[in-house]
Amino acid sequence: MNKYLYICIFVTLLFYYNNCQEITNSFNSSNYNVKTINLLGTELSVASATLHFDEPLYLLESYSCSNFTCPPYDHACPPCDFTHAQCGVTPAGCADPDKCSKVIVRGSQNTSPCSLEWQDLQFNTWTRGYVPGTNTTSQFKIFRYYAPDVCQGYKISLKIIQGETSLMVDYVPFHPTLGAAARTVLSNQIDTHVVICPNNTIFDGVDGLLKEYPYGTIHIGVLNSLYIDLIFDIIIEPISVPEPVPVAPGCVQVDPTIPCLEDGTPVSLTSLPKGTFLKYSFTFTSCKNITVSSITLENDVDLYAHTDSDISKTKYTWSSTYSLDDNIIIQVCPDPGQSSKTIYIGVDCFYESSVFFFLTTHGQYQLRDISDNPAPSGTWALSGTTFLQNTVTNEKLRCDNYDLACVSFFPLYPRTENNPLYPVPGVFDSAQGLSRFKGIAFNETDNVGIKNTYQFAIILNLVIDGVKYEYFDESDLEHLQIKFLNRLVLANGKAINQVIDLKNKIYEECTYDNFLLANSRLDQLVDRLETTEPNLINGMRYQMDVTTFQDAYYSCKVMAENYLILNTTTSVMNTTICQTKFNTDAYRQDPCCSKFASFGQCCRQRPIEVVQQTFVDTVYDKVKEECSFPECTNSVLKTFVPSIIGSQFDSCAVSADQENFYSESLYRVFRNCTKYLLTQASCKTDADCLSYYGKPYKCGIRTDTCVLPVEDIEQNYVYCVLRDIPPPLRTEVLSFNNITTTNITELVPILYDLFSSPDCVTDYGVYLWSRTTYAYSSDGSTVNYCYPYPLGLDRSAGLDHYDICYQGVYQYLWLGQLYNEKSCNSLSRCDWLGESGTMDQIGTSLNAIDYLASQCADASAPEYFCGDCTDTMKNCYSNLALNETECSSSYVCYQPVNGVSILDYSFDTTNPSDCDEGSGVCSVSCGQSCGGSACIVAKASYVDCSQELILQNGGYDGYYYDDNGDIHYYCSYYYLDNTDCTTNGGVVADCSQFSAEQCTVCGDGPYSDCSKFGLQCNLFDQPCTTKESCEQAGECSDKFYFKYPLNNYPTYQPKCYFPRNTTSIFSSSYPTCEYQHEQDSPLGCFKIDQEYLNETYCIEMGGKVWKEYSKTQEQCEGYSSMCYGVDNSQTFLPSLTYRYNPKDQDDCECAGETWKKPFSWTKGVWNPGRAQKLEWIKTKKELTPIASYRRALSFENFFSAFNSASYRRTTLLFKSEVLCRISNSKSSLKALSCGCKTDIGNSCFDDIKSPILSIIKPCYDPPTSYSVLETGVVHFRQGSIRENFCISISLSEIFKDTYLSKMVIDLSSTFVSFEKPADYSIYNENKAVIGRVLTDGVSFDIFEKGVNNFELCLLATNSRSSKFDHIDYALLQDNEFGIVSPLFCNITIDDQNRYCCVITSIDQTISDFESKNATSNPTYLLIERLEQVDIPYKPIDNGGLAMIYLLAIIYLLMAIYGLMTLSFFVIQKFVSKESFRLVHLLFIFMTAFSLIRSIYFFILPTNSINSSDVGDYILVVLPVFLYFTAFTIVVVIWYILSADNYSANIYKKIYSIILIINIILYILFVVVVLVFNFTREKAPPTCGGRILAGLSNTTPQRVVSILYAVLQAFISLIVGIAFLYYGRKVYLKLTQIKGSSTENAKYQQRKTFWMALICSTGFVLHCIFIIVLVSATPSNIVFSFVCLIITEVVPVCTLFVANNQFPIKKYSKKSVRKVLKLSKNLSNASEISSKSSSSKRDRTETTSNYPETTTSQ
Repeated sequence: MNKYLYICIFVTLLFYYNNCQEITNSFNSSNYNVKTINLLGTELSVASATLHFDEPLYLLESYSCSNFTCPPYDHACPPCDFTHAQCGVTPAGCADPDKCSKVIVRGSQNTSPCSLEWQDLQFNTWTRGYVPGTNTTSQFKIFRYYAPDVCQGYKISLKIIQGETSLMVDYVPFHPTLGAAARTVLSNQIDTHVVICPNNTIFDGVDGLLKEYPYGTIHIGVLNSLYIDLIFDIIIEPISVPEPVPVAPGCVQVDPTIPCLEDGTPVSLTSLPKGTFLKYSFTFTSCKNITVSSITLENDVDLYAHTDSDISKTKYTWSSTYSLDDNIIIQVCPDPGQSSKTIYIGVDCFYESSVFFFLTTHGQYQLRDISDNPAPSGTWALSGTTFLQNTVTNEKLRCDNYDLACVSFFPLYPRTENNPLYPVPGVFDSAQGLSRFKGIAFNETDNVGIKNTYQFAIILNLVIDGVKYEYFDESDLEHLQIKFLNRLVLANGKAINQVIDLKNKIYEECTYDNFLLANSRLDQLVDRLETTEPNLINGMRYQMDVTTFQDAYYSCKVMAENYLILNTTTSVMNTTICQTKFNTDAYRQDPCCSKFASFGQCCRQRPIEVVQQTFVDTVYDKVKEECSFPECTNSVLKTFVPSIIGSQFDSCAVSADQENFYSESLYRVFRNCTKYLLTQASCKTDADCLSYYGKPYKCGIRTDTCVLPVEDIEQNYVYCVLRDIPPPLRTEVLSFNNITTTNITELVPILYDLFSSPDCVTDYGVYLWSRTTYAYSSDGSTVNYCYPYPLGLDRSAGLDHYDICYQGVYQYLWLGQLYNEKSCNSLSRCDWLGESGTMDQIGTSLNAIDYLASQCADASAPEYFCGDCTDTMKNCYSNLALNETECSSSYVCYQPVNGVSILDYSFDTTNPSDCDEGSGVCSVSCGQSCGGSACIVAKASYVDCSQELILQNGGYDGYYYDDNGDIHYYCSYYYLDNTDCTTNGGVVADCSQFSAEQCTVCGDGPYSDCSKFGLQCNLFDQPCTTKESCEQAGECSDKFYFKYPLNNYPTYQPKCYFPRNTTSIFSSSYPTCEYQHEQDSPLGCFKIDQEYLNETYCIEMGGKVWKEYSKTQEQCEGYSSMCYGVDNSQTFLPSLTYRYNPKDQDDCECAGETWKKPFSWTKGVWNPGRAQKLEWIKTKKELTPIASYRRALSFENFFSAFNSASYRRTTLLFKSEVLCRISNSKSSLKALSCGCKTDIGNSCFDDIKSPILSIIKPCYDPPTSYSVLETGVVHFRQGSIRENFCISISLSEIFKDTYLSKMVIDLSSTFVSFEKPADYSIYNENKAVIGRVLTDGVSFDIFEKGVNNFELCLLATNSRSSKFDHIDYALLQDNEFGIVSPLFCNITIDDQNRYCCVITSIDQTISDFESKNATSNPTYLLIERLEQVDIPYKPIDNGGLAMIYLLAIIYLLMAIYGLMTLSFFVIQKFVSKESFRLVHLLFIFMTAFSLIRSIYFFILPTNSINSSDVGDYILVVLPVFLYFTAFTIVVVIWYILSADNYSANIYKKIYSIILIINIILYILFVVVVLVFNFTREKAPPTCGGRILAGLSNTTPQRVVSILYAVLQAFISLIVGIAFLYYGRKVYLKLTQIKGSSTENAKYQQRKTFWMALICSTGFVLHCIFIIVLVSATPSNIVFSFVCLIITEVVPVCTLFVANNQFPIKKYSKKSVRKVLKLSKNLSNASEISSKSSSSKRDRTETTSNYPETTTSQ
């Protein structure tokens, strides 16, 4: 039942797909924003748009093959299995038992497929893959899958998570970096797929065109050529193959000139000329999912599709132009109301190639959610899904190929937040070719994919090095429409074919919380900078820039910009900056704008109209309204301005010269030293070698060069590099490897041993043919179009002649070529076999060495032979025909050839003098002769000559037209001898019959017959045969451009050259020549197409004829001088490549390039033949090794060490740039986002960091200087840094305004005024002022110890003070309190009036900071100071100090007296049981007051009170209230006693009044203290020292301080008046007392008078004293001393004396018993003196002691 259900569902879906209709109603809304961002030193403006849909969007994925019936599968002998299951095992049924075991890896000499590392791929299962990044040769991973006997296709897919890759697939084992695969995806930015179908035709580099089925083992290579790690997922999935229709219905041809395509039937064509554009049509009657697929054969072809027959490379609807295979997958329906639809297919042959492609509608399709991808693959997969159209201008913006064509517009992987910056936009790579943007990758874990969304971006403009490239006008965004191209579908399978307007520009609001998240991410990236590998630093920089692009950060940047007033001005200036619009004629002709124009002109300052954006001011009203600290906000905004003005004003940016300095120096040194590595000094005798090297080296008789042991040569090379390399790179390498010695001679063996590794090494000399080498080769076929590629012992190898092949058509990579131990053993010789006894003659496979060994051990070998084996690096010379006697008198004549040739002898002779002339060699040639031959086989009709094999060799296609116009086909075969040629029906054509003048591709025939013979005739050099002819000969270097047969253009024939006017693929490049048609020379681009052999044709086409190379010295040196400089185009040129350019001499010198002759003449030098006596040698029937596998210098490792050092040094510049820029923007935005449009307050500006000025890295040598602040400099002399070290240092600015005087008004009235420290004062450890800061300081964050000293020079910006005589520098110890340690420098003044100091002991300073757990860095300030700085804190002079201590003593004596009296009270309490009285309370308060005042004045000189708020309140404020309490007790008693009538509970009333008054007083005390304390500012709002803001009281504090002073004065006045008023009343009452108490009353009367007079006077004066202190703040301590004595001491002493309870006279003569009796008598006296008859005890006691109560109760 289920089976039938599934069939019904499948049929329904199939019908549904074939009858689908386009949908237009799923769109919801759109929005976009525009942002400008600094990216790696460029400035990019980009619009990011988002379209919202109501449901998910899907890509239509095709699983399609053309119709085919597979041939029978050979189950007896199936294809070889190279998976882990049975790698290399030959099936039992195979006729050849070694069929699988003898297979070797393509691209290697003798490597077995089973010796490689690989991973078996699981069928139909995603597998995670990882390939590490590298900065040397490419890394790779190999997968294998063994295809079963099923007739099906396979789809291999990659999802790129990080990085870029090239995918390679083949059916024979191959090495991903050494051998090309049959199927290759060279495009890096592509949704990578390879579709394998059984009837696909593939091109095999060995076997020609083949069919793919049966597959056998599918070998898959994933290549990583970038610095970053490659992370990907890979899968292999099945594809059903439809059977061919038995009776094909045929196709509908709607245009007689355009052939139609049959559904599912492949098209196969061979050898189509370059530029061929084929057109086909396909007609259908219902909605179809259509797949068009092409397979690359010899060269790349591109596919186009259009709804109109007028299809071309510029007129199309869909395209696929990737390298190499191409696919177009679309869903198309007939137009409404139409019964059919026709689309047109275009096939473009970019180069000459065969073609294989098919169109099918029978494939299977899957839907892939566009959000179900990693970001890279998800972005690249959307190419060609939409395009933009300007509704006003009809201009279209397309993105069909991310590798090349997605510059100004490109779709994006849909993410939560639209991010157009990752993957890196093509404008940086494919358009501008900026290498710094290569290999950038990061995982956006915080920005995940989102459904129901389509996103894209539009590049508006880009600024590079001040040059602005305009791509799209922002004002046109509102006129844009986006059109979908039938490649995206909805869940129901229907294609989206909508036109949507771009609307709704949005702006994100800045929020502090979101900014903190972005800020945190930036902090994490900053922390990782120091641990990031140098070659990944650009990726880290880019990621940081992208973080600032995100809404959370960028919205706050926009908010900050809105607070600024920026003015765009136009003025005429002499400048080199570019202000011309991109791609205009003026732009292209301006060398300051166009790289193209700068090739022929120098960019000079010239008067132009410059448009500048300048800072005017902040929008202060807006800042004041929206920000909590306007003054600080303004300062922060001004710090922020440089980060938004533009890249041409960016002081943090790294210049091109800075970026290239170490790299260029590195390559220059290594290339120069390599010259002496491969070629040793010339010699004739051993004495020449001794003279040159100072060592007894031998002179090689076969090379005429000195023979040095390989170790000596390599160590000389190491010495050369160490001697010439820039010292910072040398010390960087030594430091990295923990090497401390600096002596170069001592370093050589150390580094030689450190960088040695196993290699194939000869005993003498260094040869490319044995050692590990590196070739700079391309990922495509450049044979016949290019000069020889760079080849060397490491990656420093360069070009001797500029080559246009590196302009970017193909990517170039360094490929390592090395011998393993087995391969090295093949470098052996059989002595007795002579020239036939080396691998040069018999091949280089492992089997060949076995064959040679067997030949050497041949039993027929003679016992002895006559020969010479003195040169261990070459074959022996052997003459088996000579006997021992003849041998003893014979010599061999050698030609002195310094090369790899083994045939370097001429003859043997008995007369050694015969060798001089007979075997002599000239350094130049003597003319040319014509040569070349081919076997021509006629064909009756066209055939594929590559498949027409003769002796297993394919031929080359050819044809010609006869006089009747009939075409004749033939095949040309080379490397066939005459017999083989004639045997196979061919005719031998030989060029030797032509003279040098006649030698062309067609002999004497006219150009029209040049192809007739299928023959290549070329001129070949003829050697000079005599000394005389050699010395008369010479050679000009222009010969180089004539001797290479580029594109089969014959050698030494005239050249037709043109000016260089071809634009490179990368716009940031110099002009070049047209690839495959031209090559470069000093004179210009010369053609390599054979039609330009015709000089008339050349001139007619506008060219100039370069007739021949120079034959004489006069001709050679007769060329005009030309300009010679480095080509720094953004192409694949090797570093430091020079070329000639058309600048005149003035422009050449202006550009800093060299003006010189383009060619040089070399005179012929005759090297006579060398005679070597033959010896009778015993035959050794075994091989003699020429090289052995052992440790030797790894040139690549040695170079890589210095290259990494160069990266690290350059990386430091980038780190400096990043930190510098972040310092001036990131911390500013953090403060602004917090302080503006929030209610957080001034605290937002508390932690503003000092801006980082730069990151430097001085070395032990050479001396370097770095600018600091605006006018300062720091010098590092030789030896300033630890020997062999370079140390990174971050320089930050410390604002001088941080040290403004911080003065605050205390709550208490200041009895003693201190002198206020001057602004910018600094202090010693004792907190004494010792000087002032003269300018901003510099903080040194030293990343590691090893800085010995440096000289800091700063310019004083503050005026000098006469109080401080000495200029000095100081080390900041405590920034909060301004405590410093002067350095006692020997100050010098430089020519710019800067004060300079050599600062030492830096490591010790850092250690001291670390021991204190200090988080700050060593900070140095320019100061003026006192001569003596170790002085105590002394705020008061000696006289004042004496008065203060006198006050303290007076108060102390009063306190002692009070304490003694209180002690007496306590004794009375416990001895006589005396009850508590008011006098006791009075003494308690007066004693406490006196004691606290004494403590206060004793510690006042130390100024420690201000360090504690609590101490201030207790020691200063509290005594005032105690003072008031004491005297209000007396006032209250007098108030009660002055009453006319007394209540019965008079004591209770007194206590109640005192309590109420003091409760009020102390409530006021607590309120005053709390209000003042909790409205206190913790620190002065100085905005990090940016503004002049001292610590001051808040408004509530000021109010409380004034109220407190008024309160003191008011209470003092009231108490003073009260004493006068109530004292008078009590005095009058006492006059009324009569009788026996009259004398006592009079005594009390006198005391009352004086108490009233003294206390009232004291308190009135105290009121005046407080008013004077608060209003006038006098600094005269005498005034304060007198006033305190009068207003406090005298009144308190008066109370103490008047209420004395301590009868000293009595108790000095009487015993304690009498004291008790006295107490009893006093009690009786009280009863007797009572005038009242009342019986109440309290009334009697009160009246009887009336006079005493006034003072004693």
